[in-house]
Amino acid sequence: MPKYRMPTQEQVEAALLKIPTFQLRRVFYEGLENPLWVRPLLRAGAFTNPPEPQATDDGYVRDVYWPEISYLTRIASQAPGEVVDVLLQLKDTKNAWVRRGVFEIGSKIPAGEGAKLKPLLQAWVSSGFGWRTDPTSLVSFAVTLLEGGETKIGRWLANILFEPRAQSESHGLKKPELSLDDYWYEEGLPRIVTALRGNALSALTGWLSKYVNLSGHASGGYDFSGMDRPSIADRGDSHSNPEDALIEALRDTAIPAARSDPERTVAILLRPTIKLLRKIALYIVAEAIRQELDGGKDAGHLVGVAKQLLSDPASDDEYLRIETARIDYEALSVIGPFLEQAYASDLAWMRERLLVGEEQAEVDEAEIHARADRYRHSWLYAIGSNALPADLQQELARLDESNGVIDDPLVPIGRVTSWSGPNPHTTQQEMVDMSPTELVVLLANWHDKGD
Repeated sequence: MPKYRMPTQEQVEAALLKIPTFQLRRVFYEGLENPLWVRPLLRAGAFTNPPEPQATDDGYVRDVYWPEISYLTRIASQAPGEVVDVLLQLKDTKNAWVRRGVFEIGSKIPAGEGAKLKPLLQAWVSSGFGWRTDPTSLVSFAVTLLEGGETKIGRWLANILFEPRAQSESHGLKKPELSLDDYWYEEGLPRIVTALRGNALSALTGWLSKYVNLSGHASGGYDFSGMDRPSIADRGDSHSNPEDALIEALRDTAIPAARSDPERTVAILLRPTIKLLRKIALYIVAEAIRQELDGGKDAGHLVGVAKQLLSDPASDDEYLRIETARIDYEALSVIGPFLEQAYASDLAWMRERLLVGEEQAEVDEAEIHARADRYRHSWLYAIGSNALPADLQQELARLDESNGVIDDPLVPIGRVTSWSGPNPHTTQQEMVDMSPTELVVLLANWHDKGD
């Protein structure tokens, strides 16, 4: 690093007199390399008046460039304390170049100095961090704070960037608001997860549950969030979106956490009581068991958590079946009680729906058992004959004879897909066969095209 000399106040004031125009200021500040000029320039009032946005005659807004910010950004790592002192005086500016510079500077200076910029960030939250601000700088600033030991403000900024907010209406569907565009959200999430370390699991669980709630997928007494992701392992053909990014980040964070502390991990995932998070919990427990067994280790510490999940009636859901079927039942030996509980629950639910009067009880009871048998058949098929005990293997063979072979047992019954055409979207009988939740999903996603 070159040896710089501190200028005298007279030299600084003389220099400022020689750069009265924008062009001369730009040449001066973009060429100045001496970090020792920051404090004298501040005393001389050189950093006090960034230009505000200007309204143009054609209705647009023009952001006037402020050359001083280029100098501050360039030498910030050499004089972080002095640069922070300058920036703290710019809290009220709306200049987009200044806001861009603040985040770029915050990402390259020590975390202790960057934390001092919180008053600026708090003042700008409501108006935004600047449309010119590089999204990677936003994330980098939060990462710098977290990795530099300023965890409190680092987590605050991470929540500002990644926590969903009150939704806006988009084409009739609810979409949560985010500080980052979808692409940059997905790009930045892995970096912030790494920086959050032990706090990542709780943060991701909170962000995902809020996203699901604000999307309307688990609110008002209904929860069809289990349909949001057909498989936790793979998003399939769906395009990238923040919810998928959150699911994958939470999945990848939770698996190693479950291997070391399964009780705490599952408790965090189940705290919001959202089906999508239960689906993730089922997946990560199954995957943790698989990894332990593949590594020649004992999965006993995971068995109790798996039994707890399977003994909960909330796990008896066809949209969770694909993850439930992944669990190693040979290691757990709990498939029998789980299926019995599911069958009893199905019978009770179907009786409530189908028994209209006592005179129909005999006919409807036979129909009820037939439907419950079909549902049980799909569960047995999903788990697979090799994982079933002998008595359930025989039952599966009997149900195959009576109901036929199931081609894809992991595809939920009544899954709603897109449709176009002149014929009715769904017949009355198909709607009768749907559960209340499925019918709500169907109606919520159907839009009359007028033809």
